[in-house]
Amino acid sequence: MGALVAVPQTEERRGSGRALPRGLIASALDGQALALRAALEVITVPLARHARACVAHEIWNAAGFRNAHDFARERYGRSGRWLLDLARLDASFEKQPRLRAAFTGADGGRPIGIVAVLLLARLPESARLADWITHARAVTVRTLRRDVRRAAEGLVVDLAGCTGADPIAVAPDADRRVADRNAARRDAADRDAAGLGAAGRDAADRDERLWVSIAMPASVRVAFDEALDLFRAVSGCSAPISSFIEALIGESRGGVPGPDDGSPAARGMWIEVARQWVRDAYREETLRRASHDWSALDGPHATDGVAAEVLRGASMTLEGWHDLVGAAGRGDASELDATMRALLAWEREARLRLGEVLAALSLEGLWSVLQFTSARHYGEQRLGMPERTIADLLRLARAVPRWGALGDAYQEGRVSAEKALVLVRLAERTGRCSIDMQAWVRHAAGCTVKRLRDEARAWNRREVFDEVPVVCGPLSVTQWMESIRREPGTTVASVARAGLAAIERPAADVFLVLRLAAGLAEEFVAEVERWRSGFERRFAALPSIPPGTPAMQAAWACGRGGARRVPAWVGLLALLEDFVATNDTRGSRRPVPDALALARAGYRCQAPGCTARCVEAHHIRPRSRGGRDVDANLVALCPFHHHHGVHGGLAEVSRHGEVDLAWRIGSGLLESRYRNESLVVS
Repeated sequence: MGALVAVPQTEERRGSGRALPRGLIASALDGQALALRAALEVITVPLARHARACVAHEIWNAAGFRNAHDFARERYGRSGRWLLDLARLDASFEKQPRLRAAFTGADGGRPIGIVAVLLLARLPESARLADWITHARAVTVRTLRRDVRRAAEGLVVDLAGCTGADPIAVAPDADRRVADRNAARRDAADRDAAGLGAAGRDAADRDERLWVSIAMPASVRVAFDEALDLFRAVSGCSAPISSFIEALIGESRGGVPGPDDGSPAARGMWIEVARQWVRDAYREETLRRASHDWSALDGPHATDGVAAEVLRGASMTLEGWHDLVGAAGRGDASELDATMRALLAWEREARLRLGEVLAALSLEGLWSVLQFTSARHYGEQRLGMPERTIADLLRLARAVPRWGALGDAYQEGRVSAEKALVLVRLAERTGRCSIDMQAWVRHAAGCTVKRLRDEARAWNRREVFDEVPVVCGPLSVTQWMESIRREPGTTVASVARAGLAAIERPAADVFLVLRLAAGLAEEFVAEVERWRSGFERRFAALPSIPPGTPAMQAAWACGRGGARRVPAWVGLLALLEDFVATNDTRGSRRPVPDALALARAGYRCQAPGCTARCVEAHHIRPRSRGGRDVDANLVALCPFHHHHGVHGGLAEVSRHGEVDLAWRIGSGLLESRYRNESLVVS
């Protein structure tokens, strides 16, 4: 990676010599992180301007994609939210030039970062922006998020006195009232966000988010993924996990009453989650005060030459960089796409180096030395970057030295960040067989993220269900198609099988980690505890294993004789069983024409990279030209790829053999050809 990231060696790592002080190591790495953050800010301003132009032109349609999310994921290896956030960032800069100066630090203060800018952009027009920028530099991001939400709700925020306020005094209760007020709008906000509704995005983001973590066997995590896929197939859209959690709760409360009202225990479980939120807020605020806003870290840092170093790593000259910045936001759809790829090559180099620094800080355990609670806290507060971005950078940086083939492909741009993360998670969860990473990297370089995720999920199921061969490698086309097939009753059988596997191997070796709005988190943990405590009381003390669902049997197996507490994952498994029993019985779905074709596609659009769930059957050979109503002549398509794609000239599809589908999507220079979700290079 070059000489930019140089990690000082401690005595334990060098094996001899005097150990360098941990404070010196932390300060050196912090300086490198800030320098790289400054380099990323240089690229973010033109990148945001360019992203806004891409959104305004809706270039995903010219490339043959339904929306920005599928386009950004498959074309650039980034999330759709990343693209939309950048577009909002540039809109904020244009509306409030002070935000641009605060973002880069050109106003003489500390750069506030993209997280704070996007929060301040939601303030009402009557807000005193200069005071809010000063406030953003004086408080934690968590406190700023709370205060912006209050201002958006029309509440008075005392900026002068708020810097000394205790976040505990306003933590869960006020946030829960806001969450309850927005609960009816949550689904609509999520759908608006998928369709570029800025108002919907703002409404969805106002609730305070809490982390909910449940330790469980890998088989229960597979059951969760299967039920989530069923929910998306039934709902007819690529719904977020928060909507699935709401459906789980609604199904549990709307059907047959659960085993126990569980209100005291459920409330206690929620209070513990809320207390964790309060503890985190208190620790962050305490560290801010003790460090005097981390003033000891604000000394001079050597940032000169960092941008040039990153440019050399991206194989770009300074003149080429200036030409690229000048081209940002200009041109037609194909020119916008080419410029975006060039900008991302520069950004990828800086992100790679920043990930190395963050990994070094984590490896040495230096967050406490810098007076931060975690990598998330450091990244959001010190670097002004979203916590999900920090987590991804850390995961990739740790994987690069371990998986050489994946690291090389990612650094060279042959495998995108999204694909690399899929492979890293697959490698982490594949414990009982060796993984052929070179084969996976070759496969990932040409296939879509959509297919790669399908295959990774299929391998997770194989391992849970004891179908693991000696080597974990990419699936054949037939195996992949079989893994996504979804007929009525498939999910019920999969969840039951996963539950039985959890009874055989009940050790909690994975975590389900969800980030939910405060009100939804309360309802979810209460419902999980309601089922868990009820099953514990009814089945744990029985002398023999009870007949019934795997969740009932798991409650008996884990708490035999009442001597042990039944774990929380049993309650979650019961929720999943209740949901799939209602939504996946063989007689529960209304018969639809061409059901076999839709089931074969997993009730998902078969156009390359498309994740739409509202699908209809299309005749590959039209009936007007002799095409028949047979399964081999049908393909599942979403309305966009059906009407605007194959009937509108943006796409063509043909079948070769029983499973091979050949595609052309997009138009002009953005045209691409695929065969079974794998890119065909002409």
